[in-house]
Amino acid sequence: MATRVKKEVELSVKDLASKTLESLSYKFKKFEGALKSVQSAAGNVARSARGIVTAFGGVATAGVAAINKMADQADDLQTMANIVGLNVTAYQKLRYAAEQNDVSTENFDKSLQMLSKTMGELRSGTGTLYTRLKRTNPALLKQLRGAKDNETAFRLMMDAINKAGTAQKKAYLATAAFGRSGQALISLGNAGADVMARFEAEAESFGLVSEA
Repeated sequence: MATRVKKEVELSVKDLASKTLESLSYKFKKFEGALKSVQSAAGNVARSARGIVTAFGGVATAGVAAINKMADQADDLQTMANIVGLNVTAYQKLRYAAEQNDVSTENFDKSLQMLSKTMGELRSGTGTLYTRLKRTNPALLKQLRGAKDNETAFRLMMDAINKAGTAQKKAYLATAAFGRSGQALISLGNAGADVMARFEAEAESFGLVSEA
């Protein structure tokens, strides 16, 4: 009797242990599956985060490159404005007005550089422009000698070219003030002060003029 009871107890214990193990095994597999899902999701999040960081890095790099390019362009404008003896705002507006009258930037820059040289000579009473104006247009010579800066001198020369009676006289003035490249500026002089002013205002309205 005791032996039989003992065997029944042993079987019951074994059966309970087996069921418990099966239950634990099932729960462990569910936990393992959930863990893998979490790991997979974490991997996706990590990859997405890396993608965002990479994209942001690309945008930031492009932004820095654009800022550097703008800074270089601003430096170039300031350098050229200094060379031709204008402030950077006046240089940009006058260059735009010249471009609208088919004057290339290269010819414009060369002409302004030559004007800076001839004005230096004129103020000291020497040079081709001084000599020609002393003989043919003393009034303009006086105005130029009293010009406060190269911008004022440039506008005086444009007005003089506009009022010159013949193509020969226009070429004579343009060459004396701006050198050979000055021939290209005759079209700007012919346009007149009002047209120049309109194009200068247009350059500002288009956002093409930066401050010094």
